[in-house]
Amino acid sequence: MKYLTIAVIILIVGFGACNKGETVKQVQSQRQAATPTDFEYEICSETDKVIILEYIGKDTNVVIPPEIGERAVVKIGCDAFIDKQLTSVTIPNTVTIIENGAFANNQLTNVTIGNSVTEIHGLAFAGNRLTNIIIPNSVEMIRYSAFANNQLTNVTIGSSVRLIDMGAFYNNQLTNIIIPNSVKRIDSNAFAKNKITNVTIPNAVKILATNAFDKNVTITRR
Repeated sequence: MKYLTIAVIILIVGFGACNKGETVKQVQSQRQAATPTDFEYEICSETDKVIILEYIGKDTNVVIPPEIGERAVVKIGCDAFIDKQLTSVTIPNTVTIIENGAFANNQLTNVTIGNSVTEIHGLAFAGNRLTNIIIPNSVEMIRYSAFANNQLTNVTIGSSVRLIDMGAFYNNQLTNIIIPNSVKRIDSNAFAKNKITNVTIPNAVKILATNAFDKNVTITRR
């Protein structure tokens, strides 16, 4: 499947994956409100917890259950919800990792990220219609192009984020951004192609790519 083209050079790196355990297909999980949530999923043999591999349901407003078959849902797998015409998704507090392209190329206008997520991987929410996103305080890494090519005007970055990777918020509508003191690194094009004119960067940021912001942005250190 193809992601939306992003005008940044992306170095795709591998991420550790759980050893495959029992794979269960076409299982209808718990229903919340009126949302049917049908998945292909995997039970990790090491942790006995659930990794969602693919959404096969029809609803475009998806509430992901915290458990399937009394096992906690802890990871959203690569491309699990890509190209499903989703408009809204709620990620439960049990999930810790959102993998590459998990929700890319949908029509998402509303996303709620659970407060146990620690890593948002590359292109996870790229190519949607998001105008607002709250990154919870549990998140430590926002990987490459995770929120690129949306319509974001407001982003709240949680207080534990250490890495804002290349192109993370590329090509949005941001006019300002608050960088928390937890951030250590901001990579190339992280906030390029936005409407930001001024930004304050904490002294805690040790690596700031010269092209992290557009050339006309005034950067102040504090």
